[in-house]
Amino acid sequence: MDLKDEKGGKIKEVPKAYEFDIEFENVSFKYPDSENYVFKDFNLKIKKGEKILIVGQNGTGKSTLVKLILGYYKPQNGNVRLFGIDVSKWNLKYLRKQIAIVDQEHYVFPGDVKENIRYGNYEEVNKQNLEKILKVTKLDEFMESVRLIGENGIGLSGG
Repeated sequence: MDLKDEKGGKIKEVPKAYEFDIEFENVSFKYPDSENYVFKDFNLKIKKGEKILIVGQNGTGKSTLVKLILGYYKPQNGNVRLFGIDVSKWNLKYLRKQIAIVDQEHYVFPGDVKENIRYGNYEEVNKQNLEKILKVTKLDEFMESVRLIGENGIGLSGG
C-alpha cells in the first residue's frame, strides 16, 4: 500500500486495526433513495485500544457506522479516518481483512465447524492457528458433540 500520513510523508509499515484511531468528522450520510439523514454533522473519535459500546434501536445507524468505516458507504459530507487517513485512501481489501464484524444477519455454511471458521480466510488460518482458535473459544469441546452444520447436518440456534 502507498499511504501517506497527514503531513504527506509515506507510511512504511501499515498499522493493524487495533493500532489506530477511528474518527468521524462532521459526517453526514443518507441513503440514495431517502430524504432523511442517518447522520448529520456527526463527530466521534475512538482512540486506539479504546473499547466502546454503541446501542440504539433498529434503524438508528449502528450498522451504517461500521459500513462507513469499512468503505462500503461514502458520506455525502465529512471525513471518516483511520490512523489519520481518510478511508477512501485505504486499500479496502486490506482494510476489510483487518477488521472483523459480526453482522446482524449471520450465515453458517455447510460443512464442519473448522471449515466454517476458515471460510473466507482459508490460506491464513492454517492448522496451527485453527487449533489455537478452537482452544481459546472452547469450540474444541463443542466439536466433540457436533460435527456437521447446515444442509443435512445439525442446525445451530441463531442465538
